Amino acid sequence: MKSKKIVIILLALLLNSTLLLADAQRDALVALYNSTDGDNWNYKDNWKSGDPCDKVNGWYGVYCNDEGVIVGLDLHSNNLIGTIPTTIGNLTNLKHLGLRYNELTGPIPTQIGNLTSLEYLYLQNNQLTGSIPAEIGNLTSLKHLYLQNNQLTGSIPAEIGNLTSLKHLYLSDNQLTGAIPTEIGNLTSLELLILDNNQLTGSIPITIGNLTSLGEFDLGDNKLTGTIPTEIGNLTNLYYLYLDNNQLTGTIPTQIGNLTNLYYLYLNNNQLTGTIPTQIGNLTSLQSLYLFSNQLTGSIPATIGNLTSLKYLILSYNQLIGTIPSSIISLDKLYILNLENNCNLQTSDSALQEFINDKGYSNDTYITPYQYILDTNTHDCSNGSILVPVIMYLLN
Repeated sequence: MKSKKIVIILLALLLNSTLLLADAQRDALVALYNSTDGDNWNYKDNWKSGDPCDKVNGWYGVYCNDEGVIVGLDLHSNNLIGTIPTTIGNLTNLKHLGLRYNELTGPIPTQIGNLTSLEYLYLQNNQLTGSIPAEIGNLTSLKHLYLQNNQLTGSIPAEIGNLTSLKHLYLSDNQLTGAIPTEIGNLTSLELLILDNNQLTGSIPITIGNLTSLGEFDLGDNKLTGTIPTEIGNLTNLYYLYLDNNQLTGTIPTQIGNLTNLYYLYLNNNQLTGTIPTQIGNLTSLQSLYLFSNQLTGSIPATIGNLTSLKYLILSYNQLIGTIPSSIISLDKLYILNLENNCNLQTSDSALQEFINDKGYSNDTYITPYQYILDTNTHDCSNGSILVPVIMYLLN
């Protein structure tokens, strides 16, 4: 008899906890509806009516498991206007939260850190402000974190290094400042790391060399300084590398030649010096090579002729000298070749001149591209005169 009473009590407690969970889930959803002008959503079927998890009349965008527990919420492109309520943190069984492409404002609530089962978080393309909460580091099951195209400020929290299951990290097109945390190197499952169009400063941490699964790496359009770390050569699965429009100095590391899967290499608009490494010729899958607007010196390496998949070769606004290598004729897939505004580039090879005239660039229809290279050569680079056309180029 006593054991039956215990069973009844346990069943009653289980039923009560289930009802409490159902109420908490429903209340959290209603709070989101009220906080984001739900009456004017594009789609709001069955919201605030009955059970969100009803198999026939469930709420639009709400996904539940067989036990009636909410595991997914996707309201993308649904005209949500307002703030994310703190009660979002009560949906503790969520695996997928998608609120992208709306007009959400205000901060990301710290209670987001309660969603420890979350695997996919999509808040991109809103108008969110404030900093990325450190509590995001609690989401250790997270695989995708998309926060791009908002108005987020502050630094990238070091706690992001806790997200060791993360495969995609998009923080681009915000107003983030400060240094890239060294803890980023903990994210060894990362395949996409996109941090462009922010105001990040400091150097590229050498710990990025740990991210050997990385396929796309974009730090463009920031305020990064220092050198390109040699550890970049560890990222042999890279197919996109964008470090353009920063303030990087030093040489292009020879280890760049290890990135034999690379399609796009953008190092333009920095302050890189030294020569173009001959190892660049190892990048036989490369389609775009943008090195313009740096302070590169020396000659163009003949190994550049190995890049037979190349479509865009832009080396303008540097301090390159010497004979243009005839091996460039091998680049028969080339769409655009731009060598203007260097020091003293030339060739006596008539076939190469003809190739340059076919593939090259001139801003004057009456001047052939090869002649344009000669006309824009700055013959004496020793006095820094190359900086004048660079400045004019950037202003234009």
